[in-house]
Amino acid sequence: ESRYLVVSRRGVIVPTIGSLEAILDIARVVYYPGPLEGFLLERYGLSLDAGQWRALRAEFGLGAEDPVEVKDGQIDALAPLLRRLEPEIRAVAERERAAMMRYLDEAGLLQALSVAVVDVGYSGTIQNYLNRLTRRPVNGYYLMTDGKVQRVCDEHAVVARGAYHDRVAGDEALPPMYRYSFELEKLLS
Repeated sequence: ESRYLVVSRRGVIVPTIGSLEAILDIARVVYYPGPLEGFLLERYGLSLDAGQWRALRAEFGLGAEDPVEVKDGQIDALAPLLRRLEPEIRAVAERERAAMMRYLDEAGLLQALSVAVVDVGYSGTIQNYLNRLTRRPVNGYYLMTDGKVQRVCDEHAVVARGAYHDRVAGDEALPPMYRYSFELEKLLS
């Protein structure tokens, strides 16, 4: 039996936040230049009011429209702000966790004997976070996988397989499907 599960990376990542380290790990992922307000909303579901932005401007010199960019996991400038916002971020995570678990239960994911996701992605991010959320094995089947998917398999004792390419390594001649994975994902979404 198959069912269409409507989830996004952000939709399954935020509900798993339970520590400052998780908040900082999420921040370390590449983020192309954009306003701080968008970064907080996209990464953590956090929307601040005008008073909160004034307080952050006074404390950190940062406002909603100030540009943010994350490259190579460098978040030194953001880490103090994220520490300060930890309670607010964790409150969002708690609310979203309850809603996501209710959705996954209604979708039958929590009752099924065996569960797998079929996804156009390649690194197993959604599979990884579904495993963390449900605390049960969720396998994954993809058009292709890269080597990063192995850490998901190891951490959760699950399977992840690519139909056309499996465990593509960055040091080999990359197939066009991998080189244009971002565009392919957008096309198929």
